[in-house]
Amino acid sequence: MTTQPPSARRVLLASVEAAAAIIDRAEADEWLRQIRSGIADPVVTPLPWYGLLLNGELHSVYATRGEAERAAVPGMEIRTLHPRPKAPGGGQS
Repeated sequence: MTTQPPSARRVLLASVEAAAAIIDRAEADEWLRQIRSGIADPVVTPLPWYGLLLNGELHSVYATRGEAERAAVPGMEIRTLHPRPKAPGGGQS
């Protein structure tokens, strides 16, 4: 990959931070839902992220496919990204 200009890096970092916050909340909500329903050992599968690629480079990241579709411009590819599993605890680090 080529080096992105500073403005592109800022867009990518901002989109990753926003998506991470949404996904962390959704995973924590699911973890709590399972505890409240009486599940002794809750299991939360990490949610996928949706990356927008432009000319083969990661441009931005979104928490839902719909957000990625709304942000895409012609020529961008939407790719499902699978994060590494988190430590037990519903996304709590």
